[in-house]
Amino acid sequence: MKTLFGIAVGAAVALALTGGPALAQIAAPSLDIGGSTRKLTSEEIEKEKAVDEAYRGAIRKIPEKQTVVDPWGSVRQAPSSTTAAKPQAPKQQAPKRQTAKPQTAKPQAAKPAPASPLSTSSAASAPGR
Repeated sequence: MKTLFGIAVGAAVALALTGGPALAQIAAPSLDIGGSTRKLTSEEIEKEKAVDEAYRGAIRKIPEKQTVVDPWGSVRQAPSSTTAAKPQAPKQQAPKRQTAKPQTAKPQAAKPAPASPLSTSSAASAPGR
């Protein structure tokens, strides 16, 4: 009797665990997700305009950033006055000079000529060619 009860409880748990994600994919009809919008009253419109104007005023009061913060400034060396005054042009690499090496003559073995696909005897015996 206890094993039958354990099996029933296990099956109920398995169904509950597998059914939850499947039900979560179905949109519930009772939830209204932005379907209807109500008209704002004149008081609410004035309140929104006041909040927007206060926000814009607060943004205008923020000063512009004047200095550039360099977090690596204490690690890096300060540029010298000559390099800071004029920007450096990108360096072009000079062409590599080739040193004259003595040429040694290497004996080359005579290579046989490649065989042509048509032999000379068949080309000569073909009429009309």
